[in-house]
Amino acid sequence: MELNRTQHLALIGAGPSTLYLLNSFTQMARCPARISIFEVKSTVGVGNPYDTSMCEPNLLSNIGYDEIPPLILGFEQWYESKFYMPYQVQGQVLTRKIIGEYFADAFDYILGVLRQHGVLVYMYRNTAVTGIIEDTRDDDVRMTLVGKGKPYQGFTHIVVNVGSSFCERRPSNGYVKPYPIKAYVKPEYQRFVIMGMSLSAIDTAVGIAQYRGHFARCAKGLTYSCEAPVQMTMMSRTGHFPWVWYPSKNTTLFYNWLTSHSIKGLRDLDEFNTFLFLPLLARYFPDIFHQVNAFNFEEVLTFLAGRRGQCDAFAKLTLELLANTHNNVDSHWPAAVVAAIHVIQSTPALAQDYAKKKGTLHALLAACTAAVPRESIERILALHEAGVLTVTTECEKQASSAQKSDHHCLIDARGAEPAEKGVVRLAQLLKRTYNGLVVDTSAESLSV
Repeated sequence: MELNRTQHLALIGAGPSTLYLLNSFTQMARCPARISIFEVKSTVGVGNPYDTSMCEPNLLSNIGYDEIPPLILGFEQWYESKFYMPYQVQGQVLTRKIIGEYFADAFDYILGVLRQHGVLVYMYRNTAVTGIIEDTRDDDVRMTLVGKGKPYQGFTHIVVNVGSSFCERRPSNGYVKPYPIKAYVKPEYQRFVIMGMSLSAIDTAVGIAQYRGHFARCAKGLTYSCEAPVQMTMMSRTGHFPWVWYPSKNTTLFYNWLTSHSIKGLRDLDEFNTFLFLPLLARYFPDIFHQVNAFNFEEVLTFLAGRRGQCDAFAKLTLELLANTHNNVDSHWPAAVVAAIHVIQSTPALAQDYAKKKGTLHALLAACTAAVPRESIERILALHEAGVLTVTTECEKQASSAQKSDHHCLIDARGAEPAEKGVVRLAQLLKRTYNGLVVDTSAESLSV
């Protein structure tokens, strides 16, 4: 590895994005000679999703161990060295705790590899960056970061790898954030109203349930027993849960089919739908194809997202779980939608048409591709069977006025905002600092 002695790189944030950037440096011919990393928390590598102080560690992620992008410290190699036994697949997906431990250890391992190659790596934990100042002298542009009220100088490049907390949704009035769950599971709260029905909302419901009772497996399946009073209501506009988790390897299968049958000159998404996507559905999902073969692209997505009518959310979830039991390719149609997204993004004409229709299609694509681990679905169904969990399509205003009381806790678990909103807040901070202002440590910080 050759070191570029003129480069001093600053990385703001030490979550998974920075982990994979550092990993790529270990495989490059040239690397900055100095790297400074600023992290607002004491933990590195994990970000928010896998930080045990933020999430319930034993809750499931939606990632299988073979779906983790490769690092120079492989997952199976790490697991065997840490636990002195080979990794044995005990379920489809990993717990957040295991992924967090792996990422944290891999982060330290990669820093060690870089240092062995002569890279000077400086790690600043518990340091929120609150300002970025440009300093131009003799045509040499250097930048200064402000953290903990003091300057860190001499950076030639800055990479902002801020995570979800910078783009996270600001809770509505009267609502709390979903993580950490232990912050609001208080004895005086007997009823919890959860805004959202996605993975964050499901994690929230399961986490609350684990504080108030226990799950047990018996002959008829998973059951739940209360040890303290608890009632939970999930609410969303659609009243639908995400689909059952599907392995990403099927995405590759469908993507290869689409690219091998690609047609030059497709002008828009409806032509893509007619000449590529519908034939893909006919090949792998004939039952679906016969119901949508006369639809345009938006109508197909609306059908797949379950937006063409109301149904019982728990009955729908039960049927999907049964259909997915054998793990056949024909039950993994969401992976086909993911493959279609990849093709659209890599085809300029299709990407331009998508940009025009993003306001409508983005929500439909998200609804089609969101997935929940089987184990989490079983717990949700057990909570419903025990009479603990219900679902409503009430809007936020109606639910707030109807549910708010001294014995209720309102939780906004709708997840992250669109990334553009986080970028706007970041741009505002950069604008202030580039105008020569040093932002005080009490100001809005860049944090992960």
